[in-house]
Amino acid sequence: MIAVIVATPLQMFNSIVIMRHFFPGDTMDLFVLDIACDMHECIERYRSLDEVGDVYFLDDVCKKKSRAGIVFDHIYTTKKQKGILRSIRTKTYQDMFTTYVTRPATWLYTKLIKRNPDMRLHFYEEGIGVYTRQLYESYNGIKRMYQLLGYRCEADYVEDMYVFQPALYRGTKLPLKKIGKVTGQDTEYIRGKSDFPVYPYARCILFLENAYDGTPMDGLDECQIIDEIISAVGKENVWIRLHPQSPKDKYRDKGYQIDRNSQVPWEDLIARNARIEQVLLVTVLSSAVFTPKMIYGKEPGIIVAGRAVSMEYPGAGWAAACWNREYEQFVEGVAGLYQDKAKIMIPDSYGAIGKIARGFL
Repeated sequence: MIAVIVATPLQMFNSIVIMRHFFPGDTMDLFVLDIACDMHECIERYRSLDEVGDVYFLDDVCKKKSRAGIVFDHIYTTKKQKGILRSIRTKTYQDMFTTYVTRPATWLYTKLIKRNPDMRLHFYEEGIGVYTRQLYESYNGIKRMYQLLGYRCEADYVEDMYVFQPALYRGTKLPLKKIGKVTGQDTEYIRGKSDFPVYPYARCILFLENAYDGTPMDGLDECQIIDEIISAVGKENVWIRLHPQSPKDKYRDKGYQIDRNSQVPWEDLIARNARIEQVLLVTVLSSAVFTPKMIYGKEPGIIVAGRAVSMEYPGAGWAAACWNREYEQFVEGVAGLYQDKAKIMIPDSYGAIGKIARGFL
């Protein structure tokens, strides 16, 4: 049996693919975090799959932010945590997968390894972050706290990293395992019994927005970019795909067209003949625009607006956070995978974004 920590729909999808490619016939128990979005609907969508065993929501594990609270989180076990530990006390886990070092994962790994001393620990791809930044550091004081309290930091025990594109990997130095291309059989199976209707795209501009509250990019107004595109091609040709963390009514007062496929998981949507290659994808930072090529080998046009934001607002910290050399190298790496490298564009102004959109249509 495999233990897998998931926090986003992409992680859920990737974990199923890993199970099919590397652990056929095995079952994974899901340990679900609530740090990125509400995962209940996503979990229910895939719960009927053979790979999915029991599901545990870690929504009250290591939530405190103060120094005293962090210590308290590690010495006091809540009623819900005790219930989870009782449920898994007779289970044997041969492997555990997580996406990065985080306190809930440290808590779970420590608890599982006590009963499963031979359990192997792996990281797996959760987006472009694994390709562009380090997954763990020295952690200084908190690692000393872990040692004093008998906890194991994953950074000291992880064996390898599972990714779709090893050639693009520039993150933490770990042995890499290539997940492999997602096949038609994979996607047909993963769709399971809970299909949502898919509306194939006509030729259009699809803007993939982000939720920036509480991040280094907090302060960015993506509406300025969207309005620039609309002024160039007309509102009827522009659709907005909401980030999982964004409220469904986020743009109600703007009157934007919201992508009718927003309820369909992005990875599932690409696989289900949505005609994604006749869409121009636009984003500032969403890693989803790279999924068609990295996972499926499809090549839609892409505008990455991060550089434009940094050029439009020089000196603004939130704008500078939208573009750095690591991200630029990653985008260039994805372009290198394309047969037509010119289909990935990195304009340096909002006006240039509008001009490209006008030329596309």
